[in-house]
Amino acid sequence: MNNMGIFSKQDKKNADTIFFPLSYLIIDGEKKLDIEAIIYGSLESLLNIILSAPFYKMLWNDVKEKFGKDVDEKELYKVFKFFTLMLTFAKVLEDTKNRLLEPSILASEQRYILYRNKDFFDGKLDETTFRKLITEMLIYYVSEFYEKYVKNEEQKGEQPK
Repeated sequence: MNNMGIFSKQDKKNADTIFFPLSYLIIDGEKKLDIEAIIYGSLESLLNIILSAPFYKMLWNDVKEKFGKDVDEKELYKVFKFFTLMLTFAKVLEDTKNRLLEPSILASEQRYILYRNKDFFDGKLDETTFRKLITEMLIYYVSEFYEKYVKNEEQKGEQPK
């Protein structure tokens, strides 16, 4: 997908579809992994729903009290809405990360189909073996490997240069 910029309206069938680039990772200087949010419908409508939550009402009152003397209230509210959108994106990304690493999702039939697809991984294991192995890898990653890796990195940082 070609990003025309932040809040690019690119869907010709639905003029209210907005693509918002969130993050990317460049690997080896040439390969790029993109993550973008797609907002279907009006951004204003979405923000109105989000901002109607008690948490954001309380936050807005605090922000207005803390920063309202320094900035025009209309502009402050625009910045607040932008900030709220960023908080929402952060929450969605955090929830996505957690969901991707759930054993039931990681070892799901859909993931097995992706593993077997010749255009992706062209995997040869049967589904039972795949599910068992991917679940065991997750357990190892969470319970042993990541902690070992962090300790190793901390030790590297303590070594004199």
